[in-house]
Amino acid sequence: MTLVKPAPDAQVREEKQNKRTWPFPHPKHGKRWLILGVIALLFLAFAGKFLLGQAAQVTLDGSFETLNGTVRSISGSKVVGTGNTVTREVTIAVQNPGGLSASQVAAASINGLGSAGNGTFTYQSESTVTASASGTATAIHAAEGSTVSKGQALVTLGGDDLEDKIQNAAVSLRNAELSMENTQKQLENYTITFPISGTVIDKEYKAGDTVESGKTLCTIYDLSYLEMTLNIDELDISTVEVGQAVQITAEAVESKTFTGVVTKVSVAGNTSGGITSYPVTVRIDESDGLLPGMNVDAEIVLEEASDALAIPSSAVTRGGGNTSLALITQDSPSAENAVKQEAPEGYVYVQVETGVSDDSYGMVESSEKVVTEDGDAAVQTNVTVICTDGTAKTFTVDKAVDYKAGRLVTVKVSEGSVTIKALTEKHTSGKVDSAATKLGSLSFAEHIEILDTGDEGAATSVDVSRLSGMSLDSDDVRYYGLDGDGRIEYLILDDVTGDLWTYAYLTDLEDQSQGMSINVTYTYLVGGAEQTLNSTSAQYPVEIGGIAVAHESDGSIRTMQRMKSTELTGLSSSWAMASNQKYAVADDVQVYLRSNGSYYLTTLSAVNTEDYTLTRWYNNSGNSAGTQIRIVIAVPREE
Repeated sequence: MTLVKPAPDAQVREEKQNKRTWPFPHPKHGKRWLILGVIALLFLAFAGKFLLGQAAQVTLDGSFETLNGTVRSISGSKVVGTGNTVTREVTIAVQNPGGLSASQVAAASINGLGSAGNGTFTYQSESTVTASASGTATAIHAAEGSTVSKGQALVTLGGDDLEDKIQNAAVSLRNAELSMENTQKQLENYTITFPISGTVIDKEYKAGDTVESGKTLCTIYDLSYLEMTLNIDELDISTVEVGQAVQITAEAVESKTFTGVVTKVSVAGNTSGGITSYPVTVRIDESDGLLPGMNVDAEIVLEEASDALAIPSSAVTRGGGNTSLALITQDSPSAENAVKQEAPEGYVYVQVETGVSDDSYGMVESSEKVVTEDGDAAVQTNVTVICTDGTAKTFTVDKAVDYKAGRLVTVKVSEGSVTIKALTEKHTSGKVDSAATKLGSLSFAEHIEILDTGDEGAATSVDVSRLSGMSLDSDDVRYYGLDGDGRIEYLILDDVTGDLWTYAYLTDLEDQSQGMSINVTYTYLVGGAEQTLNSTSAQYPVEIGGIAVAHESDGSIRTMQRMKSTELTGLSSSWAMASNQKYAVADDVQVYLRSNGSYYLTTLSAVNTEDYTLTRWYNNSGNSAGTQIRIVIAVPREE
């Protein structure tokens, strides 16, 4: 059967003893055998008459059967009955022989005194059992009329719903446990500890601030030692090993050299622009004065020479191979070996052979693999380097290494052998003063060598005066080297001057391209000579007027760019005015006189703004020092 609360499950009665309450008359208002309900007064007036626990006789109505009972209680209140009879209620308990019920009527007598009336039995205790939960009764443990004990099972409930509830309750309990565990972990996170030992460099919060999850609280540095990463070119990485000493200098810490040691050489290279470099980790234990984030220069010591003669580099004029000229005083014992070379008064030049420090700096113009002719079929590489003095030198290297054009290198000639190594770029920035004697805070050496470089091996030597008044950023300077006095001795630039381009005047452009097929003919003037280019592979963004042409190392045209033009309002040998703005005139400026549709090469001094309309063309490709007038077209005003 199915029980649905709150319906009663069963009614249980304790029938072992039945109780009955009868009214007894007050003794003052009747004969002595009617004294039943006033037993309390009888206690006061007639001690020993009615007492709790006193025996009583109960006579059943109908059968007149007499049962023995016991006084259980005597009412303390008086009840006025029929005929103004005053009675008290007395409760008598009798043993139920089995046939008594709540409907049985009976009279009673106590110590010979009869009750004033009849009464009905009630059960000693009665309880109605209800189900506190819904479910299916899977077992009934008591039948109607059976005797039961307190705590005994009556009905067992079951069903899928109840099992599901138990399972759901178990899941809810587990979720609550997990929630509590997570909350406890969150509580642990409320105390944040330092992950390492070190020095707090900065902190982002103060007491009272609201801290957001995931936000930086502070920065901690372990300053017990410092580390730096060097990117070593693929040409040199084979010579670098763990344990090698590293000499480190920093502009911020003057006159001090720090010593580090190579702790890791990574084999995971990074390739950019066709050049692969490998990260090398250097550890510096004695770093007093160095701070994280400082810019430093580092040199890994690969080779050393002892008992060698050292002289200021400014006293050496470098030559080909491993021979150079050194400037010495006329009274020096070596002056007798002086060579014919103009020298300052009181000095002469002598030829010297330099050792491991005899380096040439420059950029690879081209490299070519060749097979030796001695019959062993060995492969060598001829590498042409444009050095910072503007000369192009070709070196033969005894290995088939691909030296890519445009790569900065150092060339070391020692005892007849040639070593070419990649030159790690070293940047600086600042403004060149008007006298062209220094860049920022760094002075130029007296015989400074400057090389302006471009893509694919193009480079040209630059006079220091060319940089007068120019501002150079760190991207403009690819490398700089200092002499023993801390002055810039070598300077390699990144297309700063614009002098790597060829400037021309495009007089005609014929485009016969159809669909995807390119066929364009360009006719232009360079130095007064007419040149023609028929291109079937590229179409350049130019039009009639001044153009800048970039060449590959083999002389072929790589690209063309349009130059910017404006009319000149004033002109001198070195400067020109246009719209109240002053422009520098290039030393090799090309001036053309246009007359009757033809162009004639002339000179700057042959034209002026009074008799001619002057249109100037200047390179505007972003070169820091390259915004110079390259082309001037003069048209007679009478035309």
